[in-house]
Amino acid sequence: MSIVDLTEAEIAELEHFFDQEAGEDCLTFSGAHGFITALSVGPQPLASSVWLPQLLGDEGDIPARIAHLIQHWQQSVAAHCYHDDGLSLPCPLDPNDDDLIDWCSGFMEAVFLDEDRWHAEEEDLIAELTLPMLVFSGLVDDVELQALQNNRKISRQMAERIPDLVAELYLHFHPVKAG
Repeated sequence: MSIVDLTEAEIAELEHFFDQEAGEDCLTFSGAHGFITALSVGPQPLASSVWLPQLLGDEGDIPARIAHLIQHWQQSVAAHCYHDDGLSLPCPLDPNDDDLIDWCSGFMEAVFLDEDRWHAEEEDLIAELTLPMLVFSGLVDDVELQALQNNRKISRQMAERIPDLVAELYLHFHPVKAG
């Protein structure tokens, strides 16, 4: 799987779409990145006809070019995960940063989209590996999760581990096969 990254202009076009043109129900650019990251590291590929509507909310008709760029973006993220070359998040790893919160929300929305397969095996391990994303997503109202987020030291440690946890999730669902 070779990496064919989007150009800076294509990334800017997607960022503009998600943060300026898309409707209220659509994820932000950071949220969309989290969403496609979860799709890329998750248990099995989902058809774009399943995940694109979830990603875009009630957008309905989106320009074909944007849909194509989003699919290309997802393939690029999957290739980065496959090559284990350090996936970069489009936001700082700061637990108080709104973009990280959006990224985690997007990530968890994709997990919830295919939750049965994410948790089909080793549910406790998957819960542990996705805990920081769940904590920062704000999608689950839980006193214990809120306590983790409110603890500055723990929340900073969890945020800093997110890239490594993404790599661990990828390796869990896509183990390297000996040749």
